[in-house]
Amino acid sequence: MKTPRRLRDVDTGDQAEQLRFTVMVLLPGMFLLFVLERMLWPGGPLLFLTVLNLALLILLSLLLWPLIHRGSSAAINGLLAGGGEAFTVQYSEIEALVVQHRFAEAADMYRAIAEEMPRNAEVRMRLGALLEKPLNDPSGAVAAFLAARQAAPTPQQEAVITNALIDLYRQNGNRSGMMAELSRFARLQQGSPAGEQAREAVRRMTREDAAARHETDY
Repeated sequence: MKTPRRLRDVDTGDQAEQLRFTVMVLLPGMFLLFVLERMLWPGGPLLFLTVLNLALLILLSLLLWPLIHRGSSAAINGLLAGGGEAFTVQYSEIEALVVQHRFAEAADMYRAIAEEMPRNAEVRMRLGALLEKPLNDPSGAVAAFLAARQAAPTPQQEAVITNALIDLYRQNGNRSGMMAELSRFARLQQGSPAGEQAREAVRRMTREDAAARHETDY
């Protein structure tokens, strides 16, 4: 199987930040190196030293930027994890594959992101939806939505996951699984009309199962 292409991590904002960092290194660096070289090598060729200094400083900025960028990103992500908004993955490249009906490639890219982001519920939900409809893989969709439930979903995501599993279990004829998810939905939506409807559906299914057992006994 061909390895899916990774999503591009560099955008115009990153490039602009890197350019600003390079300029910040060049301006004071050129001055300091010029003063130092005039002191140590007064008769050195000015043009040669200028080109050499410029090349060295650009190389230095290219080596330092990834370290600084990763460190700042980690710090920001740590702060956001403590109470800010979570980082949002850009899915536009995968959505483009879906528009082109390249569903298997899109699913592979979702799986690659899921492996790198174990606490990302959304990517698993997107994978589940893709497996359910275009790829017609209900068992894979169930596995994806169950994995999303283990990935710290928000209350809104938990409701979507539960609804998706109810539909999948209904399609698969998994009555016990469907009843379990309806009960979960009733707890999540306790006091709401939707929650009461789910609770009533569980009661009706329970009565139907009891009646079926009673008929079997006789």
